[in-house]
Amino acid sequence: MNIIGPDISKDTIDATLHKTNGSIHYIKFKNNDDGLKQFRLWIKGNRIRKVYIGMEATGIYYEKAADMLSSYYTVYVINPLKSMTTEKAGLTVPKPTKQIQT
Repeated sequence: MNIIGPDISKDTIDATLHKTNGSIHYIKFKNNDDGLKQFRLWIKGNRIRKVYIGMEATGIYYEKAADMLSSYYTVYVINPLKSMTTEKAGLTVPKPTKQIQT
């Protein structure tokens, strides 16, 4: 299974591709129309038949990428409060007031 995990911010898209053969590829694009075109060309250039893209819903910044990429690929938009990274950081479970004071 080929999986791309783009990290999308206001200005950039940092994408990591995990290929079925175990290789990992990283690239950075601008978060604009030209950058999204380059992103698609990069995917095509990696010669993969099927790819799944999973991105966090980062405010409004992910919307254009999700919309464009979903025209060509299977795209999953993930709630950042449900992602493993957020859970590991302890950001989904508020501390009780007593614990904060100590």
